[in-house]
Amino acid sequence: MGATRSVIPDFIAPIQIEQMYVIDSSFHIEPRPGEDMEQRIGLDFKITNLSIDNGHGKITIELSASSELISKDEAAESKMGVSVTVFASASSDLPDELGDEQAKDYLLTNILSMAYAHAKSYIMTLTALSPMGQMILPAILPIEIVRKKNETATKQFCD
Repeated sequence: MGATRSVIPDFIAPIQIEQMYVIDSSFHIEPRPGEDMEQRIGLDFKITNLSIDNGHGKITIELSASSELISKDEAAESKMGVSVTVFASASSDLPDELGDEQAKDYLLTNILSMAYAHAKSYIMTLTALSPMGQMILPAILPIEIVRKKNETATKQFCD
């Protein structure tokens, strides 16, 4: 009997989730929802671990996503609010041609996308049976979040 060999299809990304779970969440709804409301979104993250060594990278983040439905009247009251914090870690083999900064951006962009998708799904599930209906967060552009983070870090470093 020969050795078993695993073949990874071309559509499987090199970066893979090691752990992902919700570490905190909250949900609040007012007894009398408003008629005309707008959705406000909040997104924040912190990198708790990032390492690149010999063509292999690992990243761990905590991502917080929140959303509120705010009445458009003069009072501008929050009628429904939800928040979730997701812990996520992933690892990846990295192409040789990537420099350290590009590798960090690659890892961060991908883990943000995966963690946000988890947060978005969690919020949809949590709010599904509310009288105001399911709250759906919009899609994000993780590369823009990373780009803005890099611009802010450079600006703070240079100032």
